[in-house]
Amino acid sequence: MKRFGSFNIFSLIVGFSFLYIPIILLILFSFNESRLVTVWGGFSTKWYGELMQNQGIKDAAWVTIKVAFVSSTIATILGTIAGLVMTRFGNFKGRTLFFRNDLCANGYARSNHWAINSTDVCSACN
Repeated sequence: MKRFGSFNIFSLIVGFSFLYIPIILLILFSFNESRLVTVWGGFSTKWYGELMQNQGIKDAAWVTIKVAFVSSTIATILGTIAGLVMTRFGNFKGRTLFFRNDLCANGYARSNHWAINSTDVCSACN
């Protein structure tokens, strides 16, 4: 098993910091009582109360929830159909396109054996 070098650890810390520090600051400053972002006016949930009074925001949130439900339902149905087709029809032209990139390139199916037919999956990669 490879160990991370100090450069890799430093790169991970910088990368995750670049991604998560703005999110954390946004969450912290969302509880600011002041109208100005740069001036801390104290801890308050006043702006969340104002948010709940805005009908446009409520409508946008409801549309987002409906789109998320529909898209996840469609993705689940298509993924189930694709999984059934790939297990039922065995080897077909283009089968390695699905498995070579995701499972066998990093050895995940070989090392964890989570796939239903991990030997079939890995034989497609060899």
